[in-house]
Amino acid sequence: MSALTEKQAAAWPTAVERLNARGASVPSSIAQWDVAYSEETRPGRGHFVNATFIDGEVFAQILMDVYGYPTAAFAQLNWVHADDDEECDCAPCVAAREADEVSA
Repeated sequence: MSALTEKQAAAWPTAVERLNARGASVPSSIAQWDVAYSEETRPGRGHFVNATFIDGEVFAQILMDVYGYPTAAFAQLNWVHADDDEECDCAPCVAAREADEVSA
């Protein structure tokens, strides 16, 4: 596992704050994110970071270069189908419920 550079570590809280200020509600601890570190292009300089977080309602991503310049984005999720949701609103589930009601 790789670690953040000092500049990345210093920039991390600001990137998270920007997301939360826009309604994302993501954790501040990078330990709660799924983090992928790219290969070093210049050995010893650090890794490009691709950090993602998803909690079922929000998908967030922070991309950060080795110099600590982040790009932060998030999406609010709209679930289309869920097998365990008896009130799923997707067309096949609605049709199946209606067919069950007719046959009952």
